Amino acid sequence: MTARRILCAAASLSLVVATAQAAEVRGRVLVDGRPAAGIAVAILPFEDGFERSRREARGEDEPRPLAEGLTGKGGSFRIALATSGSTGAMPVRVEFSGGGSAPHRLGKLVDASGEDLGDVRLAPAAALAGRVVDARGGPVVDATVRLWAGRGGRPGDRLTAVEPVPQVTSTGPDGTFRFDAASDIGNRIRI
Repeated sequence: MTARRILCAAASLSLVVATAQAAEVRGRVLVDGRPAAGIAVAILPFEDGFERSRREARGEDEPRPLAEGLTGKGGSFRIALATSGSTGAMPVRVEFSGGGSAPHRLGKLVDASGEDLGDVRLAPAAALAGRVVDARGGPVVDATVRLWAGRGGRPGDRLTAVEPVPQVTSTGPDGTFRFDAASDIGNRIRI
């Protein structure tokens, strides 16, 4: 009886392996026009606007990445993504963070069955700090501050179409806050 179970389990496993295919999302990240090593690249499941709004209203976390990796010395990345017959046609989002750049998502959907993104151009990160005060000038303690980093760069720069990923912090006892991964221009803040 055990030999039969092992044979059935092996047959089931080979069926799963046969239907799963490896896809690859690849490209190169440039920060301020130069290849950037150490940028975290995450492949995220697609959420439409309704799903995202519902998740945010419930206070739920962002969806977990399907796959993750880092850019290498030349700024290039290759991220393997296991897909099955039903999920191979689903679009995914690609998010970039760290390594001297503000966190951003690629502005377009990516084919989960594999795609070469080419050069993804990001602006360098910059520090942004401030102080939140009330109407009388006193510090507002423990206020939530949300930042959407701008694309950075200057007018006419040809940056890849990216969307900012919100960053959140709280004010300290003196009402101050700080973000280390803002952009040099175009940031939005909500307190």
